Amino acid sequence: MKNAFDIVSGCSETPIVVSEALNTSTEPYTDWYLPSQEELQEMYNIVGNGSSQGNIGEFESWDYPNYWSFSEGSSNAAWGVNFYNGSASYGNKNDSFRVRVVRAF
Repeated sequence: MKNAFDIVSGCSETPIVVSEALNTSTEPYTDWYLPSQEELQEMYNIVGNGSSQGNIGEFESWDYPNYWSFSEGSSNAAWGVNFYNGSASYGNKNDSFRVRVVRAF
């Protein structure tokens, strides 16, 4: 989660997906954050399409099913995970990917 705070403090534009994730509040919880690439891939394997139980996390898996992570690839790109097949790839930070915030992993 420290990486998420570092990204927010180093970014002059708002809102950004990381800051929006950190500001998420669902009573009584306020400790939400955007998962890392590795955490997203584990989510794919455990509760997404990669799970032996199927997509019990109800992730979108059709029509451009990428989810943002807080893992940066460069100053202009971040890692996303495709919830159709579990692959990770760079995405331009201006791309429109989905997000799934988490509280703990």
